[in-house]
Amino acid sequence: MLAQVQCSASGIDVLLPLLESYPHYCPYEVLVSHLFPLLTVEHCRKMILEAEGAEREVLLTPLRRAIGSLSPGLHLLGLEACSLRNIGYMLKKYTSRSVPSPR
Repeated sequence: MLAQVQCSASGIDVLLPLLESYPHYCPYEVLVSHLFPLLTVEHCRKMILEAEGAEREVLLTPLRRAIGSLSPGLHLLGLEACSLRNIGYMLKKYTSRSVPSPR
């Protein structure tokens, strides 16, 4: 084992659908339904579509936290989760955003 990274249980819940969707995006409703297994994808889709403003933010906050907990581990694998505004998340190749040192 080269490295070990801990992430939240919620992070693990959303990792599977992200990997299954790779290299395509995974819609919010699929990710939310994995966080809350008693809710169907269709029910989550309806809730997300009907939510507006602050209500939508409250609905998606657990998802954002779960995705955030995955970041360090994904970076070690050369991946990052990118938000697609009003659509979902997508895994893509991780590129370090650090500024190169001058020569």
